[in-house]
Amino acid sequence: MASTSRTRRSGGGARAKRSGPAQLRLDGVTLRPPKNGTGHGGRREGAGRKPKNGVRAGVPHARRAAQTPDVPVHVTFRLVDGLPPLRDPIPAPVAQRALLLANRLEELRVCHVSIQQNHVHLIVEADDASALARGMKRFAISFARNLNRELGRDGDVFADRYHVERLETPTQVRNAIAYVLGNWRKHGEDRGLAGPPPRTDRYSTGPFFDGWDTGPPPPVLLRKDLPFPDDGPLPIRFPRSWLLRTGWRRHGLISPWHRPGGRRR
Repeated sequence: MASTSRTRRSGGGARAKRSGPAQLRLDGVTLRPPKNGTGHGGRREGAGRKPKNGVRAGVPHARRAAQTPDVPVHVTFRLVDGLPPLRDPIPAPVAQRALLLANRLEELRVCHVSIQQNHVHLIVEADDASALARGMKRFAISFARNLNRELGRDGDVFADRYHVERLETPTQVRNAIAYVLGNWRKHGEDRGLAGPPPRTDRYSTGPFFDGWDTGPPPPVLLRKDLPFPDDGPLPIRFPRSWLLRTGWRRHGLISPWHRPGGRRR
């Protein structure tokens, strides 16, 4: 009786290993060796979805996190290879017009911008996920269509779907602002410029930012401090969330000379 109970209990656990081949074999058919050397699933060379551009893994096609108006997000758009640098005279105003179109949505606010050679950083507030999606779609479509028209080309403009990072704490918000507004220094855009070293990047919202530890911006900006002297400043909105207005300041103001490092994603 005791042996029967033990047998029943053990039968409810892990299934015993089978002896012999794992599947039926047919006579005259050569067994193909497994790629990973074990005959089971798992990691193996060459497996998985291939990067769209053949080099960099793309943004995962997973459901994005819920969006609320009190939590800003850091959005990154990256361009395909072969396009002119975004800080050149033709692409830069195209980005300005796309930002203006996105910021016309009442339920979305693009509060900080950084235009680099092959990517754009935005810090955005959105009332919900639908507002964020609509605003970023407006930006992407306007930018792609107008850039292709200006360059006389067809084809993709963005290398992948945009990347979104939620900024849920004052520390995260402060780090994101410092990274976005200092991104030009990370890429060496501040080196080799004529004249005195500039304090802020004119292809960003840095000239308008009032959180520098060197003091607030001047009441009147000079033409040399604007990315588009003939078209006016970058179209941005004032933040409404506590995190983006005042919360991040708990950890101190930001140095305009800060040179960011890489960020983990």
